[in-house]
Amino acid sequence: MAFGLYAHRSYAHLATPERWEFIAWDQTFADTQAQSWLLGIAGGRQVVCELTYSSEQLIAVRAGVGVAGLPCFIGDRDRDLVWIDERAPYFARDIWLVVQSDLHKTHPVRAVMDFMVAVVSEHPDLASR
Repeated sequence: MAFGLYAHRSYAHLATPERWEFIAWDQTFADTQAQSWLLGIAGGRQVVCELTYSSEQLIAVRAGVGVAGLPCFIGDRDRDLVWIDERAPYFARDIWLVVQSDLHKTHPVRAVMDFMVAVVSEHPDLASR
């Protein structure tokens, strides 16, 4: 699952990257690769808020709070957001599908598994930029 930097199209500092303010993950995710990726891009620029979930970050970005690292399949589909800084280092996370061994052959679980595999296979933008 590829990530990119996104901001609201009316973000006040959109055209001045040196003034970008960042929306990061909270301390729960301090040691994650996603947080390291985002803070590495931010450098010395300000982190204006720290949130737990990407869904919260999406709300903050849509409100014009700052720049966030969002999964591309979320950011690209939101007409109010723009993908910024295509020169930013690439970052992606694996997508895991975990199922209990005694349930993986049951019809309802198999149907969901097959659907998820089909969606990811049919939409390569979920896996890469």
